Amino acid sequence: MSDIQPGFNFSGASPNNIVTAANLNTLVGQAAIQPALITGKAAKSVPAGADCLLIWDSVSGALQKVSVQNLVPQVQSWSGYKNLAVVSVIGASNTQLLITADQLVMRNTAGTPRISTTFLQTLDLSVYNGTGFSGPTPNGRDFPSVTGPQWVYLWAISDGASDRTLFSLSAVSPTLPAGFTYSLLLGAWRVDASSHLVYGMQRQNSVALDLDLLATDTSLTAQVPFIGGGSFSSYAFGTAGAYNTVDLSRCIPPGIVARAQGIVGNTNSISAFYTYALSPLPGLADNFLGSTQIRGMGLQMPRTVSEANPQRAGFNGMAHFDIPIQTSQTLYAACDVTSGVHSMRITGFTLAL
Repeated sequence: MSDIQPGFNFSGASPNNIVTAANLNTLVGQAAIQPALITGKAAKSVPAGADCLLIWDSVSGALQKVSVQNLVPQVQSWSGYKNLAVVSVIGASNTQLLITADQLVMRNTAGTPRISTTFLQTLDLSVYNGTGFSGPTPNGRDFPSVTGPQWVYLWAISDGASDRTLFSLSAVSPTLPAGFTYSLLLGAWRVDASSHLVYGMQRQNSVALDLDLLATDTSLTAQVPFIGGGSFSSYAFGTAGAYNTVDLSRCIPPGIVARAQGIVGNTNSISAFYTYALSPLPGLADNFLGSTQIRGMGLQMPRTVSEANPQRAGFNGMAHFDIPIQTSQTLYAACDVTSGVHSMRITGFTLAL
């Protein structure tokens, strides 16, 4: 049985010898579909954005077109990946990340998906423009040189047959190698002043950073926030109850972070008590009950901490926090007293992906 093509020699017994839409529908409805009609066709492994299938619409009683991409099962995660894990490769000169996932859904500019299962790639920051590529090398970077400290973004990419990874300076439009049209943003990673990747791990959209033990150690530029032009380490609040802007640009990537996690506390040995207030917005100072209390929209107030407590992670008194990020790379901190020396350390963040 062959396909009906323009100029096809139609023949049939009465009353189907007159070619009308009604007669053709009757003929097709009675025809037997031969297996060779489908199995003899060449397989198309990578559907294009314009490809469609025909289905019978039971409501309208007519055939309807359906885009191929709408029939692809959705990944079992709202983020486009399932069981994603990104870990530093120890002993690889601080330049490699191992990226694994049970499933990734990459898309091209037309929205056509490319589903990758059992994904496993090693992404190397030291690789650029390998032999045989007219553009950036898969599993390398799409920019000429690494000039840390800086943030780099992790991408899964594909040419429809081979799945790879890419470092880019863009969280929106990476420069893809020749032939690679599918991509998916996986996350972001910090590069330190020595152009090394900071040690850490990402699980799904949650990222944990390597945490130094000394809160007053400012050498780890990826983990000590700025405040007032300096490091938020050994910081003295100038005004009780006033919110100070904390610059997290060395701790969390811009624009794609939903929450930041860390510790705040005092780092000198004077015995005293402090109450800290952290907020995604500047907040308001408010006096009530005869003492300075601090509140703000989206406020999270860690419990009062004392410097007389045993030292932990370089802090004499500390509290953990988990704060939503409203303004990119920024949160706000206040204390009920001006005395003492205070520090903050970011331990991880949650990506809004």
